[in-house]
Amino acid sequence: MARSDRGLHHILLEVRDLPASERFYLGVLGFSLRRREPFRDGRPFLTTQEGLGLVQAAGEQTGLTGHLAFRLPDVPGLVEAVKQAGHRVLRPLGPGPYGSTAYVADPDGNEVELIAEEAP
Repeated sequence: MARSDRGLHHILLEVRDLPASERFYLGVLGFSLRRREPFRDGRPFLTTQEGLGLVQAAGEQTGLTGHLAFRLPDVPGLVEAVKQAGHRVLRPLGPGPYGSTAYVADPDGNEVELIAEEAP
């Protein structure tokens, strides 16, 4: 399948506790740090190689509407790592429209879909 020149580039997520979110996304889910720098208004900010930006929330409002979805290796192992790290599994691994999926909650309660894509 040819890669399109259009598609999702990145997601910016405002979080209550940047270190806790960094531990979840980088430590538990295994994302790779791309860059750490001040956000345009000076708040702490980091980006990952996977297209996720995390910025310390300026106020009480955090998160997003709906959910985040990431294609990742070893989803069963990640679900176990999420449990071991004390985070919630919202829906265990099962069939989904893009392959086998599980839903977990990040430290801010955002729903994160973990997708183990099946070959086309």
